[in-house]
Amino acid sequence: YTELGLATAVAQVQHNRGFVAAQAGDVAAALAWYDRAERYFRRDGSPAVALIDRAELLLATRLLPEARAAATAAVAACANGRLGSQLAQARLLLARVELVAGQAGDALRAARAARHAFVRQGRQNWAALGRYVEVLALTALGRSDRRTLRAVRQAASALEATGWLVPAWDAWLDAAQLAIRLGDIAGARADLERSARARRRGPARVRSRAWHVRALVLLRMGDRGGATRAASAGLREFEAHLLSLGATELRVRGAAEATELGALRLRLALAQRTPRQALIWAQRCRAGAIRTAPIRSPTDPATMAELVELRRINAELSAAPADPGRALRLLRRQSTLEDSVRRRAWQTPAGVRRPSAVALSEIASALGDRVLVEMLQLDGQLHALVLTGGRARHRVLGDPAVVHAELDALRFAQRRLVGYPTVTPASAAAATAGLAYAARALDELLFAPLADLLGVRPLVLAPTGALHAVPWSMLPTCRGRATSVVPSATVWYSAVRAAAAGPVVLVAAPAPRHAVDEVHALARVLPTATVLAGARARCADVLAALDGAGIGHIACHGTFRTDNPLFSGLHLADGSLSVYDLAGLRRPPALLVLSTCDGGLSTVHPGDGLLGLSASVLGMGTRTVVASVGPVDDAGTTALMVDFHRRVSAGAAPAAALAAAQASATGRFASTHAFVCLGAG
Repeated sequence: YTELGLATAVAQVQHNRGFVAAQAGDVAAALAWYDRAERYFRRDGSPAVALIDRAELLLATRLLPEARAAATAAVAACANGRLGSQLAQARLLLARVELVAGQAGDALRAARAARHAFVRQGRQNWAALGRYVEVLALTALGRSDRRTLRAVRQAASALEATGWLVPAWDAWLDAAQLAIRLGDIAGARADLERSARARRRGPARVRSRAWHVRALVLLRMGDRGGATRAASAGLREFEAHLLSLGATELRVRGAAEATELGALRLRLALAQRTPRQALIWAQRCRAGAIRTAPIRSPTDPATMAELVELRRINAELSAAPADPGRALRLLRRQSTLEDSVRRRAWQTPAGVRRPSAVALSEIASALGDRVLVEMLQLDGQLHALVLTGGRARHRVLGDPAVVHAELDALRFAQRRLVGYPTVTPASAAAATAGLAYAARALDELLFAPLADLLGVRPLVLAPTGALHAVPWSMLPTCRGRATSVVPSATVWYSAVRAAAAGPVVLVAAPAPRHAVDEVHALARVLPTATVLAGARARCADVLAALDGAGIGHIACHGTFRTDNPLFSGLHLADGSLSVYDLAGLRRPPALLVLSTCDGGLSTVHPGDGLLGLSASVLGMGTRTVVASVGPVDDAGTTALMVDFHRRVSAGAAPAAALAAAQASATGRFASTHAFVCLGAG
């Protein structure tokens, strides 16, 4: 077709290759072929079938906003082209997206409209699929009774009869789960038997789910051993699925599907009073996307050019262009470029093997005199799994709702004290008192049940959920104590084994004003360091200097992007460095210090998957990151950093150096204690 100059036919074949790759489970190749086809389709508008197929793949990878946008565009394309049969399919796909996104009411309306259209068209196989999605939406709206169970079973039988094999397996598994909730164990066993082949022949996601439902049935039958083996098998299947995804964002978002199965496996271990097994499986269930392989940014010329243009746009936006129309155009172009960079990153091939499991004995040996505390939320309670002296123990912590309320209060007071310099003395006193109260309350909730296990030993903390944003040194138990914060013990163990040697690089952006003074003060402590300050702190030069560094220190303004965390940025002389820029480093700094606001924050996805600047740098292979989980001020930060580096250069480990520097700091408590040590410590 290329030789004949038939561009439309070329694009159609490219799209078909993407479709085949998607059916084979090769997400990276599917996205790459779809994008090649779309570059042609975009000229005249993408055909509805191309939009539908892309939305299907985006839904399967749990990229829900993108899947909704593609499905909505497909509905519009079908309606405008008067493509009645494809319009019903697009509406059904949109219903499935809304269902996964938790919008059951919207899903029900779209599925019902699609089913009615299929019936009018005489397409009984599609009508069966529409009825299945409709029943799922009703179940999600709370209609879990015998009548609903009959409807799910009828939908499963209809799907089976019309040849929808994988949806039929899913439907029988849904019926089995609903039967369990209704106490119909015999019926659940029969439903599970109808989907037995899914454990061997289905896609990885369906195989994992089939093992999960089997574990639930065995548990209700009193077979804890069988349930444990089934849940373990399901997690292994899902881990294999995650390993097939090359992009960190896809692995983090995809891991959400296994949260219930992971919770079941942990619940079984705790019920059997085997905290050691619970700790082992906690490593398999959480932070899976981070531990599989270091993320790497695409280095093709197009991506590199887009990253350079993004830096230029970010720099211009930071300068606040006077023309509102130009600012709007810049924002639109920024969104287009970010979307393009993300889409190329999704196409990263997996190229990884299943990592060898790290034995708990190896982690215990590496800990030495440290205490590992893994926190997790299960069945409405916070739990801690503590490893010390080679022995694992389990403790129940405080009420999660109370913990989160106190954390919100602490972070509010912290931002009030640091972010609003004109606050009145009375308001500052109230915020200081509120911060101190919240810190004591959090300490009581999280550490009082562990006091006899912690002693005065250094801590390695693996938090859960919102606790990743805790400024730990503000809590009395952690104050002055070497504390490392990690996504999981496995990530900590990998960080400990990472290389630590290399030159020192000090970077200061032109703003904020104290950044250059801070780096010049550090240069007196570290006289052999390479210094890039002010106008010399250009992105390309900074990246080149950081590659292979032993210590990298960056003082600048920082932005944490909740909407797009991998574009969280470090603002340098000629623009902003994002995760995608740093991911191009062959060997990132062993110790990276981010002297900026919010550099340690991450968005937390189900399964405790983290997306953010510091978490991503750890995933790239950096040993330790020192960064803030809140706002910081100028003078206090400079003094803290000088003291920290003086202690590190004297031989102290980063976690111990930070704890000692914070204990000695005379700057504002809410600022100096906002910094945390992430990774090896």
